[in-house]
Amino acid sequence: MSVPINVTLPAVRVLRRTAACSLIALCMAAPASAGHFPMYAAWAQPDGPGSAITLTYSFSNLLDGSLLDGATGAPLPVSLLRSAFELALWDYAAVLPIHFVEVNDGGPLPETGEYDPTGLADIRVGQVAHIADANAYAYFPFSPDSGLAGDIVFNAGRFGNDWTPLWFYAVAQHELGHSLGMGHYVNDDPVTVGPAALLSYEGPVFPLDAATRAALQGVYGAGVGSVTPLSPVPEPGAAALMLAGLIVLRARTQRRTSRGSGRHG
Repeated sequence: MSVPINVTLPAVRVLRRTAACSLIALCMAAPASAGHFPMYAAWAQPDGPGSAITLTYSFSNLLDGSLLDGATGAPLPVSLLRSAFELALWDYAAVLPIHFVEVNDGGPLPETGEYDPTGLADIRVGQVAHIADANAYAYFPFSPDSGLAGDIVFNAGRFGNDWTPLWFYAVAQHELGHSLGMGHYVNDDPVTVGPAALLSYEGPVFPLDAATRAALQGVYGAGVGSVTPLSPVPEPGAAALMLAGLIVLRARTQRRTSRGSGRHG
């Protein structure tokens, strides 16, 4: 079911405040110099900017246990991955007239080539064992005839299986921008790019900054959408609090470990 935005957004703010306090060293400030986020493609919006559209999403092999928690070595819980991804979707639904609806997955595994998108989700989310020098990558929505358009692929190995709940949420948020057609921040003329937006990620982005909103709303228009997962459990509010708690616990654990080993950071 779709969760009301007035319930979800306060929970997202809780997560962001906690993340900012406990992992401030990870946060990346918005670009200070003049520039923009180029839009290289966009999903069809028949009634024009500002009108509502629906994009479906599904999880291919993302939830198979391959993404490991850097602190424990155990697979990140499925419920946490789903909820973190849904929170990232809400970041965009809060400012764009896009309704994200989860559907059951079908189709080929990631990195097995182009495929027919008929009957499949617009945005399919999966993982592979290794991506050189990147946390993840996404495909711009460059063609309605491409199954790859909009798809997101995470790097399960992430520089030594070093995933955390916060990093997953941050990378998901970043990649969804590419899935909607937005490129990386540039100061000069946009460079020539291929359909896959490969990312060398430097840190989480909380929340969507003014330049990001301007780029996306310049194409899709301003509005409010929604996120409708297949399963309503856990609720986004509870998921945000769970993520926030894990962030704080991990930070405290790392401090204790640092004191015990003589390491300082």
